[in-house]
Amino acid sequence: MKLKKPNDKQAKSASQGYVSLESTKAIEDLQWTKYANMNGHGFAAEDANALNEKLRGWKPEKVGISNEKDGPDRIVKGRMIQTKYYKCASETVEAAFSKETGLYRYNNQIIEVPKDQYDEALQLMAEKIKEGKIPGITDPRDAQKLIKKGDVTYKQAKNIAKAGNIDSLIFDVKSQSVVAFKATGISFIIQYAMCKINGMSNKEALRFTVVSSLKTGAIALGTGVLTQQLLRTSFGRGFAAFATTISKKAIDAAYHTELGKTVVHKMASKLLGKKLAGAAAKNAVEKAARTNIVTVTVIAVVTTVPDFFKAMVRKRISWQQFTKNTTVNMVGLAGGIVGGAVLGSVVPVVGTFIGGLIGGIAGSLGTKKVLDQFIKDDAEKMFEIAQEAIADLAMDYMLSEEEFEKVVEHIRNKVTPTWLETIYQIGLRSDSDARGARYAFAYQDLEPIFEEIVKSRPRITTPGILAIKLQYFRVSMYLFFQYIKARLARLLRLKSELSTLG
Repeated sequence: MKLKKPNDKQAKSASQGYVSLESTKAIEDLQWTKYANMNGHGFAAEDANALNEKLRGWKPEKVGISNEKDGPDRIVKGRMIQTKYYKCASETVEAAFSKETGLYRYNNQIIEVPKDQYDEALQLMAEKIKEGKIPGITDPRDAQKLIKKGDVTYKQAKNIAKAGNIDSLIFDVKSQSVVAFKATGISFIIQYAMCKINGMSNKEALRFTVVSSLKTGAIALGTGVLTQQLLRTSFGRGFAAFATTISKKAIDAAYHTELGKTVVHKMASKLLGKKLAGAAAKNAVEKAARTNIVTVTVIAVVTTVPDFFKAMVRKRISWQQFTKNTTVNMVGLAGGIVGGAVLGSVVPVVGTFIGGLIGGIAGSLGTKKVLDQFIKDDAEKMFEIAQEAIADLAMDYMLSEEEFEKVVEHIRNKVTPTWLETIYQIGLRSDSDARGARYAFAYQDLEPIFEEIVKSRPRITTPGILAIKLQYFRVSMYLFFQYIKARLARLLRLKSELSTLG
């Protein structure tokens, strides 16, 4: 019997929701909103140098956002650093001294200068020490204790602040590489588990999973880089301003409820790694939501283009199929944004899934009896809430088609007219968010059914590291030889054409 592969598109679309959040966090760690300023290259230099420190395994603290007068831009391994990037070394060093007194401005801090200005900056700082411009330091040789060589040059910093050049692209690849690495790993685990659940052998599952996880990582890296490039353009900044208006209204509306306020506080604390509340929390989430809107838009465009090409140009799929595929992507992305990180959406066919779900519930409950107890609008809302809770549970527990069929059998016994009426009454008891309370009740009350189903799953052990490395090597070599084959074929054709002309 030929085994059916898991639905790769749905799993990828769901993991992309997680990617959108991680990419947003990476972008929000940058000061991209200031890159367009006259001195935007200084902020770009600070971000680039801090990023390189992160990639070395250090943990730079960006304390400069507090805008404390003469305070450090960041603290790395206990050292307070002030970044100065001007067009020549003399201007760079001079910026560290007060115009009024002529004395060194940054007590207990070191000055980070462009990589190409370091040697000259050392000499200039030594001269300042000789002139007595640095209180407490008299030995010119101590200039090296005050000057730090940056990882990027002045020109590179200028380029990083702009879109469409090698330096900014390299910087973006570096900043999004961690996100891509995480996405590849998460995709590998989810896909491998689903392959095994669907009955694949270890060898088949490994082969399929390696290729799929590489695709997910590539999409994560590509969309992250595209988003950061876009945000450096005037169009991107305009779109971000529009997204800010949308996110602010949405966060303000959510913040008026107790549930919304709690969610905002928790999201802000998770984003910045410290406890936040009130206006500070709202501001952090609004900024993240703004960036996430841009990120999700880029991901949506990138992941939709192939299907659009198939429908519009190659006529390989219908427009109905295009709409369906796009919807699957959007559901996965929305799940990732709302849930924090949806790691899988593997219900085989969404149309069959939703249609069968509604039909099964409606048949078991008896629509007429329900409508007799509620007004029509209320009945429709209860159906929607129950459907949403079950669909989310199916995605959260990553059910296979066979597992979901078992769940539906249990749901038919669980969901009765009395149970549906209970959901309705739960909403009446809520003082603020009636729909949220109903959804929470339905989700929690049905969750034990899903937990019981997944308990019967066989224990899955991922392949050893050597097997994984070997499979990645095989895929890489296959792609390399395909490239060589294509190049040779092209050369032979060209040779044949030349001989014909001769």
